[in-house]
Amino acid sequence: MNQINQRRPQANWYRDAFDGMARRAKGVLLSVTCSIVMIAGVSAQERSEKQFSKYVDSKGNISLPEEFETTFVHLGSIAVAPKTGADVTELHATYTRAEDVKAFQKDGHFADGAILVKEVRSAKGEDLPTGHTRFAADVKIWFVMVKDGTGRFKDNDLWGDGWGWALFNANDRTKQVATDYRTDCRTCHVPAKGNDWIYTQCYPSLKKIDAKSKADVSTSETSPTKDLVARFPQWKEAIHLKGDLAKGRKYFESKTINTSLTCASCHSFDVRDTMSLDGDGLVRSGFPIFAAAHRTDIKHSGTGLVALGANVCVVHFMKGEPPGMTPQELADMNQFLQSGGNAKHATAKNVDYAHLKWTIPETLSGGDAKKGGALVMQTCISCHSVDGKNARVLDAAGKIGGGSFAAADLKKLALRIRNPEYKNNDEMPGYSDIRLSNQALLDILAWLTTK
Repeated sequence: MNQINQRRPQANWYRDAFDGMARRAKGVLLSVTCSIVMIAGVSAQERSEKQFSKYVDSKGNISLPEEFETTFVHLGSIAVAPKTGADVTELHATYTRAEDVKAFQKDGHFADGAILVKEVRSAKGEDLPTGHTRFAADVKIWFVMVKDGTGRFKDNDLWGDGWGWALFNANDRTKQVATDYRTDCRTCHVPAKGNDWIYTQCYPSLKKIDAKSKADVSTSETSPTKDLVARFPQWKEAIHLKGDLAKGRKYFESKTINTSLTCASCHSFDVRDTMSLDGDGLVRSGFPIFAAAHRTDIKHSGTGLVALGANVCVVHFMKGEPPGMTPQELADMNQFLQSGGNAKHATAKNVDYAHLKWTIPETLSGGDAKKGGALVMQTCISCHSVDGKNARVLDAAGKIGGGSFAAADLKKLALRIRNPEYKNNDEMPGYSDIRLSNQALLDILAWLTTK
C-alpha cells in the first residue's frame, strides 16, 4: 500500500506517551496516537461553565460523544506503519461536527468549544482485485481533546495549553483513563505545537478557507484594515493567555514562515530608533517600532492593537496562512512589543499607511554613485551581502556590488527597490518615498550600474 503515513515518530510517540499510564493501569497496554476531540462553538461569555459543552461537566470531566461514528462528519484518516516499507498496522479516523468544519474554514482556527474525535483501530490486510489492501479492524483506543479558549479548569491536570485532554480504552467507552495531559496525551502533539497542537495537514477539508475570509485577512499595508479583531479572531483567545516576552522576541528576530523574511528584516526594535533612522544605523524598508505599542492607528485600523499589526505582516509579507499567528504566538508577540518605549519615544507616532507612496521617477539617471554606495550600506545591506561585506540582519537576499548591473536594468531595479503594489518582488516589501527619497533611489541606482 503506497498511501500510508510512514512518519516514524508518529508511529512511536503514543507508545512513549502512555508507557507510564500503562503501568498504572495494571498492565493494560494502551496503543495510542494523536486522536482528538474538540468542542467548539460559543464563547465563555455566552455560556456559563456548566453550559460550556454537553461533553464536559462542571469539574472538567470529559466524556466520549455517543454515536459520533454516525452523527459526526468523517474529517480524515491516517494510515500508520511502524517503519518505511512495512505494512500499515493502524488506522486513525477523525470525526467532527459539520458546523465545526465550517467554523474552521472561515478563520483557520478551532473556536472555543469545537469537536473532533479520533478513533484508533488496528489494521488487517487482504488481497483484493484492486491490490493488496489494508483496512480497519478492532478499535484500540479513543483519544479526546476539548478546545478551551478561556483557560477553564486551571486546577485540573487534564486541561492546559488551550485544550482539555482525555483518553478512553476500547473496552469501556464511559471510563476516561488519562491522569495528566502533559505525560499521557500531549507528547505526540509536540511537533504540531506551533499549529495549536493539531496536525491539520492530515485533514484537507480544514484548509478550504473561503475566498472572502482569505481576502479579508490578507490585507496590505495600504488598504484600510478596520476591525483587526474581526480579521484575526484568534485575538479573542490570545488576550486571555499569558505572553512570554522571550518567545515574542525570538519570533520577531528569527521566525520565518513561507519566505525568508523575519519581522526584524523590515523593522527595528531599538531604544535608539527614530522615525527616519533605525537605532543600529540602518534604514530598513519598514518603520522602526520600538514604541509602536503606543500608536493609536496601527496599520490604518484606528486601534492600538500592535500585535495584530504584526500579524498583518505575517499574512501579507511572510505569506503565512490566514489568519496568521496562533493565539499563543500573538500573546507572546504582544508581550514583547509592549516592552518597548513609552508614549514619548520618537517611534510612538502613527504612520499614515493609507497615503504612503512608492514613486518611480520618470528619469532614472542623474544619481550620484558615491552617495549611492553610502546609502546601500544603510539600506540594502540589511538583507544583501554588499561588496563582500555580510548582510547586517538577514543574509538571505543574494550578493550585490557596485556596477553589478547594466544601465538597461535601471527600470527593473527601481521597481524592485520600490515594489509598488507588491508585484515586483517575491519577498522584499519595498521602500516607500518616506523611507527612501527619490534622490536617494537615483543615487543607489547609479551605484548599482556604475563600475
